[in-house]
Amino acid sequence: MILVIDLTIVSVGLPAIQRDLGGSLASLQWVVISYAVAFGALMQPIGSLSDRLGRREMFLAGIAVFTLASLACGLAPTSLFLDIARALQGVGGAMLFANALPLIAQDYEGQRRNMAIAKWSTMLGACGAAAPLVGGVLVDVADWRWMFLINVPIGALGFALAWFKLPKVDRVPPTGPIDWFGVVLFTGSLAVINLAVTRGEEQGWGSPTTLAQIAGGVVLLVVFLLVERRASAPIMRLELFRIPSFVGAVLLSFLSRALTLGTAIYFVLYLQAALGLSALESGLALLPIYLAALPGGMGAGKLQARFAAGHIIAVGFGMLAVSAALFSWLIQPGGDVWPLIAPMILWGLGSGLSTTPLMGVAVNVVPLERAGMASGMANSLFPIGTAVGTAAFGLAFKAAAGDSVQADTGVPEGSRDTIAQATAEGDLQRIAEATPAGAGDQVSNAVESAIAHGTSQMTVYAAVVAAVAVVIALVLIRRRDVVARTPAAAPPEDGAEDGAEKVEKAE
Repeated sequence: MILVIDLTIVSVGLPAIQRDLGGSLASLQWVVISYAVAFGALMQPIGSLSDRLGRREMFLAGIAVFTLASLACGLAPTSLFLDIARALQGVGGAMLFANALPLIAQDYEGQRRNMAIAKWSTMLGACGAAAPLVGGVLVDVADWRWMFLINVPIGALGFALAWFKLPKVDRVPPTGPIDWFGVVLFTGSLAVINLAVTRGEEQGWGSPTTLAQIAGGVVLLVVFLLVERRASAPIMRLELFRIPSFVGAVLLSFLSRALTLGTAIYFVLYLQAALGLSALESGLALLPIYLAALPGGMGAGKLQARFAAGHIIAVGFGMLAVSAALFSWLIQPGGDVWPLIAPMILWGLGSGLSTTPLMGVAVNVVPLERAGMASGMANSLFPIGTAVGTAAFGLAFKAAAGDSVQADTGVPEGSRDTIAQATAEGDLQRIAEATPAGAGDQVSNAVESAIAHGTSQMTVYAAVVAAVAVVIALVLIRRRDVVARTPAAAPPEDGAEDGAEKVEKAE
Protein backbone atom coordinates (compact mmCIF):
# COMPACT_ATOMS: atom_id res chain seq x y z
CA MET A 1 0.00 0.00 0.00
CA ILE A 2 2.76 2.43 0.89
CA LEU A 3 4.29 1.87 -2.56
CA VAL A 4 1.24 3.24 -4.36
CA ILE A 5 0.96 6.15 -1.94
CA ASP A 6 4.63 6.98 -2.48
CA LEU A 7 4.11 7.25 -6.25
CA THR A 8 2.00 10.39 -5.83
CA ILE A 9 2.28 11.62 -2.26
CA VAL A 10 5.58 13.46 -2.77
CA SER A 11 4.15 15.84 -5.38
CA VAL A 12 2.09 17.44 -2.61
CA GLY A 13 5.20 18.20 -0.57
CA LEU A 14 7.48 19.58 -3.32
CA PRO A 15 6.98 23.26 -2.36
CA ALA A 16 7.81 22.49 1.30
CA ILE A 17 10.89 20.48 0.23
CA GLN A 18 12.02 23.40 -1.92
CA ARG A 19 11.71 25.85 0.96
CA ASP A 20 13.77 23.58 3.21
CA LEU A 21 16.45 22.20 0.87
CA GLY A 22 16.52 24.95 -1.76
CA GLY A 23 16.80 24.52 -5.52
CA SER A 24 14.28 25.27 -8.23
CA LEU A 25 10.90 23.57 -8.27
CA ALA A 26 11.77 22.19 -11.72
CA SER A 27 14.93 20.55 -10.37
CA LEU A 28 12.97 19.04 -7.49
CA GLN A 29 10.80 17.19 -10.00
CA TRP A 30 13.62 14.62 -9.92
CA VAL A 31 12.37 13.67 -6.48
CA VAL A 32 9.37 12.23 -8.32
CA ILE A 33 11.12 11.19 -11.54
CA SER A 34 13.97 9.22 -9.94
CA TYR A 35 11.50 7.05 -8.01
CA ALA A 36 9.23 6.50 -11.02
CA VAL A 37 12.06 5.60 -13.41
CA ALA A 38 13.71 3.12 -11.02
CA PHE A 39 10.36 1.62 -10.06
CA GLY A 40 9.19 1.14 -13.65
CA ALA A 41 12.50 -0.01 -15.12
CA LEU A 42 13.23 -2.75 -12.58
CA MET A 43 9.77 -4.28 -12.26
CA GLN A 44 10.07 -6.98 -14.93
CA PRO A 45 13.75 -7.90 -14.44
CA ILE A 46 13.23 -8.26 -10.68
CA GLY A 47 10.07 -10.31 -11.23
CA SER A 48 11.98 -12.73 -13.44
CA LEU A 49 14.98 -12.91 -11.10
CA SER A 50 12.64 -13.65 -8.20
CA ASP A 51 11.41 -16.77 -9.99
CA ARG A 52 15.01 -18.02 -9.80
CA LEU A 53 16.34 -16.46 -6.57
CA GLY A 54 13.23 -16.81 -4.41
CA ARG A 55 10.16 -14.58 -4.17
CA ARG A 56 10.02 -14.58 -0.39
CA GLU A 57 13.69 -13.64 -0.12
CA MET A 58 13.36 -10.88 -2.73
CA PHE A 59 10.21 -9.55 -1.07
CA LEU A 60 11.93 -9.34 2.33
CA ALA A 61 14.94 -7.65 0.75
CA GLY A 62 12.60 -5.19 -0.93
CA ILE A 63 11.00 -4.23 2.40
CA ALA A 64 14.45 -3.65 3.88
CA VAL A 65 15.69 -1.53 0.96
CA PHE A 66 12.48 0.50 0.82
CA THR A 67 12.44 1.12 4.58
CA LEU A 68 16.11 2.15 4.80
CA ALA A 69 15.75 4.36 1.73
CA SER A 70 12.69 6.00 3.33
CA LEU A 71 14.76 6.74 6.42
CA ALA A 72 17.46 8.27 4.20
CA CYS A 73 14.84 10.39 2.42
CA GLY A 74 13.47 11.65 5.73
CA LEU A 75 16.96 12.66 6.92
CA ALA A 76 18.15 14.05 3.56
CA PRO A 77 20.40 17.13 4.03
CA THR A 78 20.36 18.18 0.34
CA SER A 79 18.11 17.79 -2.68
CA LEU A 80 20.73 15.66 -4.48
CA PHE A 81 20.88 13.27 -1.51
CA LEU A 82 17.08 13.10 -1.56
CA ASP A 83 17.04 12.31 -5.31
CA ILE A 84 19.46 9.40 -4.82
CA ALA A 85 17.54 8.09 -1.82
CA ARG A 86 14.30 8.29 -3.82
CA ALA A 87 15.87 6.21 -6.60
CA LEU A 88 16.79 3.58 -3.99
CA GLN A 89 13.21 3.74 -2.74
CA GLY A 90 12.12 2.94 -6.30
CA VAL A 91 14.44 -0.09 -6.34
CA GLY A 92 12.95 -1.38 -3.10
CA GLY A 93 9.45 -0.61 -4.34
CA ALA A 94 10.02 -2.65 -7.50
CA MET A 95 11.31 -5.59 -5.44
CA LEU A 96 8.14 -5.48 -3.35
CA PHE A 97 5.59 -4.84 -6.06
CA ALA A 98 6.98 -7.37 -8.54
CA ASN A 99 6.69 -10.15 -5.96
CA ALA A 100 3.38 -9.32 -4.30
CA LEU A 101 1.22 -10.86 -7.01
CA PRO A 102 3.31 -14.03 -7.52
CA LEU A 103 3.27 -14.60 -3.73
CA ILE A 104 -0.54 -14.38 -3.83
CA ALA A 105 -0.68 -16.67 -6.86
CA GLN A 106 1.40 -19.40 -5.24
CA ASP A 107 -0.83 -19.57 -2.14
CA TYR A 108 -4.27 -19.57 -3.80
CA GLU A 109 -5.98 -21.44 -6.62
CA GLY A 110 -9.03 -20.87 -8.79
CA GLN A 111 -11.69 -18.47 -7.52
CA ARG A 112 -9.89 -17.98 -4.20
CA ARG A 113 -6.96 -16.58 -6.18
CA ASN A 114 -9.27 -14.31 -8.17
CA MET A 115 -10.74 -12.88 -4.97
CA ALA A 116 -7.32 -12.44 -3.36
CA ILE A 117 -6.07 -10.55 -6.40
CA ALA A 118 -9.28 -8.49 -6.45
CA LYS A 119 -8.77 -7.46 -2.82
CA TRP A 120 -5.14 -6.60 -3.53
CA SER A 121 -5.95 -4.54 -6.62
CA THR A 122 -8.87 -2.77 -4.94
CA MET A 123 -6.73 -1.82 -1.95
CA LEU A 124 -4.07 -0.42 -4.28
CA GLY A 125 -6.67 1.77 -5.96
CA ALA A 126 -7.99 3.02 -2.64
CA CYS A 127 -4.50 3.89 -1.42
CA GLY A 128 -3.67 5.71 -4.64
CA ALA A 129 -6.82 7.80 -4.23
CA ALA A 130 -5.95 8.64 -0.63
CA ALA A 131 -2.33 9.59 -1.34
CA PRO A 132 -2.80 13.34 -2.00
CA LEU A 133 -4.94 13.71 1.12
CA VAL A 134 -2.44 11.82 3.28
CA GLY A 135 0.41 13.89 1.88
CA GLY A 136 -1.40 17.16 2.51
CA VAL A 137 -2.17 16.25 6.12
CA LEU A 138 1.43 15.19 6.85
CA VAL A 139 2.89 18.35 5.29
CA ASP A 140 0.43 20.69 7.00
CA VAL A 141 0.34 19.05 10.45
CA ALA A 142 3.88 17.70 10.77
CA ASP A 143 6.70 18.22 8.25
CA TRP A 144 7.50 17.07 4.70
CA ARG A 145 10.08 14.63 6.10
CA TRP A 146 7.28 12.61 7.69
CA MET A 147 6.02 11.68 4.23
CA PHE A 148 9.06 9.38 4.23
CA LEU A 149 9.68 8.72 7.93
CA ILE A 150 6.17 7.30 8.37
CA ASN A 151 7.29 4.40 6.15
CA VAL A 152 9.96 3.34 8.66
CA PRO A 153 7.73 1.87 11.41
CA ILE A 154 5.33 0.52 8.78
CA GLY A 155 8.23 -1.12 6.96
CA ALA A 156 9.63 -2.62 10.16
CA LEU A 157 6.23 -4.10 11.02
CA GLY A 158 5.79 -5.36 7.46
CA PHE A 159 9.21 -7.06 7.52
CA ALA A 160 8.38 -8.84 10.78
CA LEU A 161 5.01 -10.04 9.49
CA ALA A 162 6.48 -11.20 6.17
CA TRP A 163 9.33 -13.03 7.95
CA PHE A 164 7.00 -15.06 10.13
CA LYS A 165 3.94 -15.39 7.87
CA LEU A 166 5.21 -15.87 4.31
CA PRO A 167 5.74 -19.59 3.61
CA LYS A 168 8.99 -20.79 2.16
CA VAL A 169 8.65 -22.34 -1.28
CA ASP A 170 10.97 -24.18 -3.59
CA ARG A 171 12.73 -22.08 -6.17
CA VAL A 172 12.62 -22.81 -9.89
CA PRO A 173 15.40 -25.30 -10.65
CA PRO A 174 18.19 -23.53 -12.59
CA THR A 175 18.18 -24.36 -16.31
CA GLY A 176 21.21 -22.22 -17.09
CA PRO A 177 23.16 -19.22 -15.85
CA ILE A 178 21.19 -16.11 -14.89
CA ASP A 179 20.77 -13.84 -17.89
CA TRP A 180 22.53 -10.81 -16.41
CA PHE A 181 23.18 -9.29 -19.83
CA GLY A 182 19.45 -9.43 -20.55
CA VAL A 183 18.71 -7.86 -17.15
CA VAL A 184 21.00 -4.92 -17.92
CA LEU A 185 19.63 -4.43 -21.44
CA PHE A 186 15.95 -4.57 -20.48
CA THR A 187 16.41 -2.43 -17.38
CA GLY A 188 18.28 0.16 -19.45
CA SER A 189 15.62 0.13 -22.15
CA LEU A 190 12.74 0.61 -19.71
CA ALA A 191 14.67 3.27 -17.77
CA VAL A 192 15.38 5.36 -20.86
CA ILE A 193 11.82 4.99 -22.20
CA ASN A 194 10.36 5.89 -18.80
CA LEU A 195 12.62 8.93 -18.64
CA ALA A 196 11.58 10.03 -22.12
CA VAL A 197 7.83 9.80 -21.49
CA THR A 198 8.14 11.33 -18.01
CA ARG A 199 10.19 14.33 -19.17
CA GLY A 200 8.86 14.61 -22.70
CA GLU A 201 6.47 17.43 -21.83
CA GLU A 202 9.19 19.57 -20.25
CA GLN A 203 11.87 18.74 -22.81
CA GLY A 204 9.51 18.97 -25.79
CA TRP A 205 8.28 15.86 -27.57
CA GLY A 206 10.07 16.79 -30.77
CA SER A 207 13.28 17.96 -29.08
CA PRO A 208 16.59 16.22 -29.89
CA THR A 209 16.89 15.12 -26.25
CA THR A 210 13.52 13.36 -26.16
CA LEU A 211 13.98 11.79 -29.60
CA ALA A 212 17.45 10.57 -28.60
CA GLN A 213 16.07 9.02 -25.41
CA ILE A 214 13.27 7.25 -27.29
CA ALA A 215 15.69 6.04 -29.99
CA GLY A 216 18.15 4.82 -27.34
CA GLY A 217 15.41 2.93 -25.52
CA VAL A 218 14.24 1.28 -28.75
CA VAL A 219 17.79 0.27 -29.73
CA LEU A 220 18.38 -1.30 -26.32
CA LEU A 221 15.05 -3.13 -26.62
CA VAL A 222 15.92 -4.53 -30.06
CA VAL A 223 19.31 -5.73 -28.80
CA PHE A 224 17.57 -7.27 -25.79
CA LEU A 225 15.16 -9.20 -28.01
CA LEU A 226 18.04 -10.54 -30.10
CA VAL A 227 19.95 -11.61 -27.00
CA GLU A 228 16.90 -13.30 -25.47
CA ARG A 229 16.41 -15.52 -28.50
CA ARG A 230 19.79 -17.13 -27.82
CA ALA A 231 19.90 -17.08 -24.02
CA SER A 232 19.70 -20.49 -22.34
CA ALA A 233 17.67 -19.08 -19.42
CA PRO A 234 16.25 -15.75 -20.69
CA ILE A 235 14.99 -13.08 -18.32
CA MET A 236 11.90 -12.79 -20.53
CA ARG A 237 10.65 -15.81 -22.42
CA LEU A 238 9.50 -14.40 -25.73
CA GLU A 239 7.24 -17.41 -26.31
CA LEU A 240 4.91 -16.00 -23.66
CA PHE A 241 3.85 -13.47 -26.28
CA ARG A 242 2.46 -16.35 -28.34
CA ILE A 243 -0.28 -16.71 -25.73
CA PRO A 244 -3.05 -14.33 -26.82
CA SER A 245 -4.37 -13.78 -23.30
CA PHE A 246 -0.95 -12.76 -22.02
CA VAL A 247 -0.56 -10.27 -24.86
CA GLY A 248 -4.04 -8.96 -24.11
CA ALA A 249 -3.29 -8.56 -20.40
CA VAL A 250 -0.11 -6.62 -21.15
CA LEU A 251 -1.79 -4.32 -23.70
CA LEU A 252 -4.81 -3.69 -21.50
CA SER A 253 -2.63 -3.00 -18.44
CA PHE A 254 -1.04 -0.21 -20.45
CA LEU A 255 -4.38 1.14 -21.72
CA SER A 256 -6.07 0.96 -18.32
CA ARG A 257 -3.44 3.24 -16.76
CA ALA A 258 -3.45 5.55 -19.77
CA LEU A 259 -7.22 5.97 -19.43
CA THR A 260 -7.74 6.11 -15.68
CA LEU A 261 -4.61 8.00 -14.60
CA GLY A 262 -3.60 9.70 -17.84
CA THR A 263 -6.85 11.69 -17.93
CA ALA A 264 -6.99 12.57 -14.23
CA ILE A 265 -5.01 15.81 -14.39
CA TYR A 266 -7.36 17.28 -17.00
CA PHE A 267 -10.47 16.47 -14.98
CA VAL A 268 -8.88 18.27 -12.02
CA LEU A 269 -7.96 21.24 -14.22
CA TYR A 270 -11.55 21.50 -15.45
CA LEU A 271 -12.97 21.39 -11.92
CA GLN A 272 -10.57 24.04 -10.62
CA ALA A 273 -10.05 26.37 -13.59
CA ALA A 274 -13.44 26.13 -15.33
CA LEU A 275 -15.79 25.47 -12.39
CA GLY A 276 -13.77 27.41 -9.82
CA LEU A 277 -13.48 24.66 -7.20
CA SER A 278 -10.68 24.65 -4.65
CA ALA A 279 -8.18 21.80 -4.38
CA LEU A 280 -10.14 20.28 -1.48
CA GLU A 281 -13.47 20.72 -3.28
CA SER A 282 -12.01 19.11 -6.41
CA GLY A 283 -10.87 16.12 -4.37
CA LEU A 284 -14.30 15.76 -2.83
CA ALA A 285 -15.95 16.17 -6.25
CA LEU A 286 -13.89 13.24 -7.60
CA LEU A 287 -14.72 11.07 -4.60
CA PRO A 288 -17.55 9.20 -6.44
CA ILE A 289 -14.96 7.77 -8.85
CA TYR A 290 -12.83 6.34 -6.05
CA LEU A 291 -15.78 5.09 -4.01
CA ALA A 292 -17.31 3.35 -7.04
CA ALA A 293 -13.99 1.73 -7.95
CA LEU A 294 -13.99 -0.24 -4.68
CA PRO A 295 -17.17 -2.27 -5.33
CA GLY A 296 -16.20 -2.44 -8.98
CA GLY A 297 -12.93 -4.16 -8.12
CA MET A 298 -14.45 -6.54 -5.58
CA GLY A 299 -17.35 -7.26 -7.91
CA ALA A 300 -14.92 -8.18 -10.67
CA GLY A 301 -13.36 -10.79 -8.40
CA LYS A 302 -16.72 -12.37 -7.56
CA LEU A 303 -17.98 -12.28 -11.15
CA GLN A 304 -15.03 -14.38 -12.31
CA ALA A 305 -16.66 -17.34 -10.58
CA ARG A 306 -19.39 -17.27 -13.25
CA PHE A 307 -18.11 -15.32 -16.23
CA ALA A 308 -14.97 -15.29 -18.35
CA ALA A 309 -12.40 -12.67 -17.33
CA GLY A 310 -12.30 -11.29 -20.87
CA HIS A 311 -16.02 -10.53 -20.81
CA ILE A 312 -15.78 -8.81 -17.42
CA ILE A 313 -12.84 -6.70 -18.61
CA ALA A 314 -14.71 -5.82 -21.80
CA VAL A 315 -17.75 -4.68 -19.80
CA GLY A 316 -15.49 -2.54 -17.62
CA PHE A 317 -13.88 -0.82 -20.58
CA GLY A 318 -17.32 -0.45 -22.13
CA MET A 319 -18.41 1.44 -19.02
CA LEU A 320 -15.36 3.68 -19.38
CA ALA A 321 -16.29 4.36 -23.02
CA VAL A 322 -19.89 5.25 -22.16
CA SER A 323 -18.78 7.38 -19.24
CA ALA A 324 -16.25 9.27 -21.37
CA ALA A 325 -18.93 9.91 -24.00
CA LEU A 326 -21.22 11.31 -21.29
CA PHE A 327 -18.40 13.52 -20.00
CA SER A 328 -17.86 14.94 -23.49
CA TRP A 329 -21.54 15.92 -23.60
CA LEU A 330 -21.95 17.19 -20.02
CA ILE A 331 -18.71 19.12 -19.55
CA GLN A 332 -19.59 22.74 -20.21
CA PRO A 333 -18.12 26.14 -19.29
CA GLY A 334 -19.87 27.65 -16.31
CA GLY A 335 -21.55 24.33 -15.62
CA ASP A 336 -21.99 22.48 -12.36
CA VAL A 337 -20.37 19.39 -10.90
CA TRP A 338 -23.65 17.67 -10.00
CA PRO A 339 -24.53 16.46 -13.53
CA LEU A 340 -21.12 14.76 -13.61
CA ILE A 341 -21.78 12.53 -10.60
CA ALA A 342 -23.49 9.75 -12.57
CA PRO A 343 -20.74 9.41 -15.22
CA MET A 344 -18.15 9.60 -12.42
CA ILE A 345 -19.76 6.62 -10.68
CA LEU A 346 -19.86 4.76 -14.00
CA TRP A 347 -16.19 5.66 -14.59
CA GLY A 348 -15.23 4.28 -11.17
CA LEU A 349 -17.15 1.04 -11.65
CA GLY A 350 -15.65 0.58 -15.10
CA SER A 351 -12.17 1.21 -13.75
CA GLY A 352 -12.58 -1.47 -11.09
CA LEU A 353 -14.11 -4.03 -13.45
CA SER A 354 -11.57 -3.49 -16.23
CA THR A 355 -8.38 -3.35 -14.17
CA THR A 356 -8.83 -5.87 -11.36
CA PRO A 357 -8.93 -9.12 -13.44
CA LEU A 358 -5.91 -8.16 -15.57
CA MET A 359 -3.24 -9.22 -13.10
CA GLY A 360 -5.04 -12.51 -12.54
CA VAL A 361 -5.06 -13.13 -16.29
CA ALA A 362 -1.33 -12.34 -16.52
CA VAL A 363 -0.37 -14.99 -13.95
CA ASN A 364 -3.11 -17.53 -14.74
CA VAL A 365 -2.09 -18.04 -18.36
CA VAL A 366 1.53 -18.94 -17.56
CA PRO A 367 2.97 -21.74 -15.43
CA LEU A 368 3.28 -20.82 -11.75
CA GLU A 369 7.07 -20.86 -11.96
CA ARG A 370 6.86 -17.95 -14.47
CA ALA A 371 4.43 -15.85 -12.40
CA GLY A 372 7.09 -13.30 -11.45
CA MET A 373 8.15 -12.89 -15.06
CA ALA A 374 4.56 -12.44 -16.23
CA SER A 375 3.37 -10.06 -13.50
CA GLY A 376 6.58 -8.06 -13.78
CA MET A 377 5.98 -7.53 -17.50
CA ALA A 378 2.39 -6.38 -16.97
CA ASN A 379 3.25 -4.18 -13.99
CA SER A 380 6.20 -2.54 -15.75
CA LEU A 381 3.80 -0.93 -18.23
CA PHE A 382 1.77 0.83 -15.51
CA PRO A 383 4.07 3.85 -15.09
CA ILE A 384 4.69 4.04 -18.83
CA GLY A 385 0.95 3.87 -19.52
CA THR A 386 0.29 6.71 -17.07
CA ALA A 387 2.95 8.94 -18.64
CA VAL A 388 1.95 8.15 -22.22
CA GLY A 389 -1.74 8.64 -21.42
CA THR A 390 -1.08 12.01 -19.79
CA ALA A 391 0.94 13.13 -22.81
CA ALA A 392 -1.37 11.73 -25.50
CA PHE A 393 -4.60 13.01 -24.00
CA GLY A 394 -2.77 16.24 -23.25
CA LEU A 395 -2.18 16.77 -26.96
CA ALA A 396 -5.93 16.57 -27.60
CA PHE A 397 -6.68 18.90 -24.68
CA LYS A 398 -4.07 21.46 -25.64
CA ALA A 399 -5.04 21.60 -29.31
CA ALA A 400 -8.73 22.14 -28.52
CA ALA A 401 -8.14 24.61 -25.65
CA GLY A 402 -5.60 26.65 -27.59
CA ASP A 403 -7.80 26.86 -30.69
CA SER A 404 -10.75 27.92 -28.55
CA VAL A 405 -8.85 30.90 -27.13
CA GLN A 406 -7.53 31.87 -30.56
CA ALA A 407 -11.09 31.91 -31.93
CA ASP A 408 -12.50 33.99 -29.06
CA THR A 409 -12.74 37.65 -30.08
CA GLY A 410 -13.08 38.67 -26.43
CA VAL A 411 -9.37 38.01 -25.87
CA PRO A 412 -7.21 41.03 -26.80
CA GLU A 413 -5.30 40.30 -29.99
CA GLY A 414 -1.95 41.45 -28.63
CA SER A 415 -1.93 38.87 -25.83
CA ARG A 416 -4.01 36.17 -27.51
CA ASP A 417 -1.10 33.90 -28.45
CA THR A 418 0.36 34.01 -24.94
CA ILE A 419 -2.99 33.39 -23.26
CA ALA A 420 -3.80 30.57 -25.69
CA GLN A 421 -0.49 28.84 -24.95
CA ALA A 422 -0.84 29.34 -21.19
CA THR A 423 -4.41 27.98 -21.28
CA ALA A 424 -3.26 24.89 -23.19
CA GLU A 425 -0.61 24.31 -20.52
CA GLY A 426 -2.99 25.01 -17.63
CA ASP A 427 -0.74 27.83 -16.40
CA LEU A 428 -3.26 30.07 -14.62
CA GLN A 429 -0.59 32.37 -13.18
CA ARG A 430 0.77 33.13 -16.63
CA ILE A 431 -2.75 33.82 -17.90
CA ALA A 432 -3.26 36.38 -15.13
CA GLU A 433 0.06 38.07 -15.93
CA ALA A 434 -0.73 38.26 -19.66
CA THR A 435 -4.26 39.63 -19.23
CA PRO A 436 -4.43 43.38 -20.05
CA ALA A 437 -6.10 45.72 -17.58
CA GLY A 438 -9.84 45.95 -18.10
CA ALA A 439 -10.04 42.65 -20.02
CA GLY A 440 -10.20 40.33 -17.00
CA ASP A 441 -13.82 39.23 -17.39
CA GLN A 442 -13.56 38.58 -21.13
CA VAL A 443 -10.32 36.62 -20.74
CA SER A 444 -11.68 34.69 -17.76
CA ASN A 445 -14.76 33.64 -19.71
CA ALA A 446 -12.66 32.69 -22.71
CA VAL A 447 -10.26 30.60 -20.60
CA GLU A 448 -13.09 28.78 -18.78
CA SER A 449 -14.74 28.01 -22.11
CA ALA A 450 -11.44 26.83 -23.62
CA ILE A 451 -10.61 24.51 -20.71
CA ALA A 452 -14.11 23.04 -20.81
CA HIS A 453 -13.82 22.56 -24.58
CA GLY A 454 -10.38 20.97 -24.27
CA THR A 455 -11.55 18.58 -21.55
CA SER A 456 -14.64 17.67 -23.56
CA GLN A 457 -12.55 16.89 -26.65
CA MET A 458 -10.08 14.90 -24.56
CA THR A 459 -12.87 12.66 -23.30
CA VAL A 460 -13.95 11.95 -26.88
CA TYR A 461 -10.55 10.40 -27.54
CA ALA A 462 -10.75 8.57 -24.21
CA ALA A 463 -14.04 7.01 -25.33
CA VAL A 464 -12.39 5.82 -28.56
CA VAL A 465 -9.43 4.28 -26.69
CA ALA A 466 -11.79 2.53 -24.25
CA ALA A 467 -13.80 1.13 -27.19
CA VAL A 468 -10.60 -0.24 -28.73
CA ALA A 469 -9.80 -1.86 -25.38
CA VAL A 470 -13.21 -3.59 -25.42
CA VAL A 471 -12.32 -5.23 -28.74
CA ILE A 472 -8.88 -6.28 -27.46
CA ALA A 473 -10.42 -7.87 -24.37
CA LEU A 474 -13.01 -9.82 -26.35
CA VAL A 475 -10.53 -11.03 -28.98
CA LEU A 476 -7.39 -11.79 -26.94
CA ILE A 477 -8.49 -12.70 -23.39
CA ARG A 478 -9.48 -16.35 -23.81
CA ARG A 479 -10.54 -18.75 -21.06
CA ARG A 480 -8.84 -21.70 -22.73
CA ASP A 481 -5.42 -20.07 -22.30
CA VAL A 482 -5.41 -20.77 -18.54
CA VAL A 483 -2.60 -23.25 -17.98
CA ALA A 484 -2.84 -26.47 -16.01
CA ARG A 485 -1.04 -26.08 -12.66
CA THR A 486 1.17 -29.12 -13.05
CA PRO A 487 4.97 -29.41 -13.13
CA ALA A 488 4.73 -30.38 -16.78
CA ALA A 489 3.01 -27.14 -17.75
CA ALA A 490 5.49 -24.79 -19.41
CA PRO A 491 5.47 -22.28 -22.21
CA PRO A 492 6.60 -23.62 -25.56
CA GLU A 493 10.16 -23.12 -26.64
CA ASP A 494 11.03 -21.26 -29.84
CA GLY A 495 9.96 -23.30 -32.80
CA ALA A 496 7.42 -25.27 -30.80
CA GLU A 497 3.71 -25.18 -31.19
CA ASP A 498 1.51 -22.21 -30.25
CA GLY A 499 1.19 -21.53 -26.54
CA ALA A 500 -2.49 -22.32 -26.74
CA GLU A 501 -1.57 -25.93 -27.40
CA LYS A 502 0.02 -26.11 -23.95
CA VAL A 503 -3.00 -25.05 -22.00
CA GLU A 504 -6.17 -26.66 -20.82
CA LYS A 505 -9.61 -25.22 -21.02
CA ALA A 506 -10.78 -23.90 -17.64
CA GLU A 507 -13.77 -25.33 -15.99
